[in-house]
Formats: sequence, structure tokens, C-alpha cells
Amino acid sequence: MLYESMRLNLVIVLAVVLSGCPGPSDTAAPGAAPGSLDAGFGGGSGIATAGPLLHDNYGHDLAIRPDGEIILAGYSRQVSTGLANFSWVCIPEDGTYISGCIDGYQADFNGIDDIAYGVALQADGKVVLAGQQFKSATTSEFGSVRFTTGIPPVLDTSYSVDGKTTDSISFGNGAGRDVAVLPDGKILVAGWSVTDVAAHMRVLRYNSNGTLDTTFGDADSLNPGKRKGYATFGPAGSYAHAMAIQDDGKIVVAGYYYAVWNNTTTKDMIVSRLNIDGTPDTTFGLSGNHTIAFTAYDAEANAVAIDSLGRIIVVGQYNKAGGCCVSVYRVDSSGGFAQFLDLDEGDLFTFGNAVAVTADDNIIVVGNSMYGTASHAFIMRINGNGTGAMILDTTFGTGGVSVHPTAGTTGNAVAIQSDDKLLMGGSSDWSGTGGRVFMVTRFNP
Repeated sequence: MLYESMRLNLVIVLAVVLSGCPGPSDTAAPGAAPGSLDAGFGGGSGIATAGPLLHDNYGHDLAIRPDGEIILAGYSRQVSTGLANFSWVCIPEDGTYISGCIDGYQADFNGIDDIAYGVALQADGKVVLAGQQFKSATTSEFGSVRFTTGIPPVLDTSYSVDGKTTDSISFGNGAGRDVAVLPDGKILVAGWSVTDVAAHMRVLRYNSNGTLDTTFGDADSLNPGKRKGYATFGPAGSYAHAMAIQDDGKIVVAGYYYAVWNNTTTKDMIVSRLNIDGTPDTTFGLSGNHTIAFTAYDAEANAVAIDSLGRIIVVGQYNKAGGCCVSVYRVDSSGGFAQFLDLDEGDLFTFGNAVAVTADDNIIVVGNSMYGTASHAFIMRINGNGTGAMILDTTFGTGGVSVHPTAGTTGNAVAIQSDDKLLMGGSSDWSGTGGRVFMVTRFNP
């Protein structure tokens, strides 16, 4: 395999940006410099916050309705009890406040903690969330919920009777980490679960009524001719964090695995591809898997997207002495030739959490970085450069990066609006509410 690597030192870029972070009064007007905060959003600040009061709210994924309304999903942890529920909020396209929707909607599985990581919208406007439902302090399983389109939205009882699914397909632990709705209305949830002595990546496919689809995934030895409704794949000790669907319906999953599964000190990135029916796509990489190793360093993939040429964009980070480095990896559609962009930011702890691809195949990465003692969310734009090497787009922000002006922010999600403006989703400290708030920030493209 041929690798193209580039090491860029971002410590100067981030230091310059943070030393001159604009406040709300300094935001740029619409159509201003690429990477600047959009003054047409959030009442002029470029930032919208939301979520129930007296909760710590953490945004993990974004979706955009056809009318431009923004959905930010994650979880809300009640400050008084310490318990967390699946949670989501809706924010108008201009980022203004609307009572009710912006306060959010929650789903409680009546367990210890319910953590949503992914959100998807059905064609009929229903909202689907997926994540991890803790049955106890040490055991968890896949969980998903669906909300109606009514005002206010409520759990959809046509989805698994009570609007919630939980699937114990593990020997102790499992978690959903991403979700997608297929054109036929079926729902995919990607994640991981412990099968016997080790974890494996898994994708579950639900019918629109919330039952597992027995035409998908592993063969069911107890029911000849049927399948279990979930696919088990990847090497022992593998964990899926993100999923993308190709135009041909094949399923791409990214995460990490332990190179020696019982050695918990060495993690490598992994990308796997499934056929439409949930069987491994053996035309991709080695038996359906493509692994990405960083010598002597741990690495994790947190996000995945597909560009117009069918190439797979993987974003995450690797850990090294003194910090973490954002890594962007581009794999061709066969799982072979790859290009690698290593954003080595020196001593900053930097995490790549989300990725999106523009119409012209530029790559948008969102994450967060520790600068001193405070976390700052950031967004960067990488020039896809056709079939050439990926490089930071220095026309965007400062040196290709825009750092959020507010300390205590995290960037976990990214979405591109129809007008090409960029949305970053995550959370922010906000002492006035008694906890953290959901946060959406909009940047000029």
C-alpha cells in the first residue's frame, strides 16, 4: 500500500487564533472571510445554545431538516440526580430561540444512563436516535428511539410498541454509536458488542416497526434461511464508532481495534465494509477490513464520510507522548491506496471527532483541542486537491483552522447547509443554566 503523509505543526496556528478569538461583537457579516462566525445566525453571535435547564447537555450528532431546521442530539444529565437520558433539540435555521423545541425532548430507558451518539431523520420527518443504554453501572446494550412529528414530538408507539428498542446481543456490554435511515425506511445502527471473550463491531438493521430485519446480517443457525438481523465483523477486540452509506448501498464502518485483542495498550484504526445484506465485502481491503497502524502510538477513528469519487475519508486521532494529533486518512473504494494527513499540533491535546465532505470534495473536520486548561472546539477545512495530496486550505480561518472563541467548548458534529454554510455541533460551559448547554455554531464557507 502506498501512503502519502504530511506532518503539519498547528501549535502556532491555534495559539494565534486563540490569542485573538473574537467575541460576539466581533463576528463577521454574512459572505465574509471563510471560517469566520456567521453574524446571520444566533442573533448576530454565530452561536446558538439550547437544552433543558439544570442539566449537563452534550451534543454528539447533527441533522438538518429540508426546511433548514437544525437537530442536535446527544444526552442530558440531570445535575441533581446524575442520571442521563437520550436528548435532542431543534434550532431554527437562523439560530434564534423558540420556546419548547429548543428546550429539548428526552427518552428514558429507566436504566442507569442513556447516552445517544447518533441521529437521523426519516423521509416523513420522524427523528431517530441511537446510542448506549446502561442496564447497570457495568453492563450496557444497543438502544434506539423514534419520535413522532407532532407538536410536541413524543415517542412513536409504532416503533417497537413504546418507541424504544434495546437489544442484548452481547455477553455483558454493547453500544450503538451511529445511525442511518435507508431509502426504504429501514434503520441501521452501528456499534459494538462483546460476543464471547472479546468485542466485535456490529451493525443492526431494523424494519420500520422496530423489529430486527431477519434478511440482514449473520446467518441464523436455529432458523435456516433467515438471518439474525445484525452483522458481526472485524477482528477480535474491535469497536465501531461511525458509519457511512455508499451510493450503491454498501455500509462503511470505522473505529478501532486492539492489534492483539487482549493487549489493551495498542489500538489501531480500522475501516470495514459490508454488502447490502450485512455480509462482509471481501472486495474491500483484506477480507472486508482496512487497518491503519501508527507505530508505537494508539489510534482511533471517530468519523467517516465518502466523497464524490467513492473514496472513504476517516478522521480520528492518534496518541503520542505529550498529546494527541488529528489524523485524516483517505482510502480508495477498493480499500487499497491511501493518503494520510497528520496534523501534529505539538503539545496540544487535539481530537478529530466529525467529518463532512463538500460538493467539491473539500474535507471539513470538527473536533476540540486543549489549550492550557480549557477545551476549545475547532473546525478546519482541508483541500481535497483532486487525486493529489490533501492539504490544509489556508484561505479558511487562520491557516486552515477556526477555533471557537468560547473556552469550555467541544466540537462533536458537523453538517453542511444547502447554502454551503458550516454547522458545528457540541456543547459549552454555561454557568447561568446550572450545567453545560447544547451548542451549534455556524461558520461562513
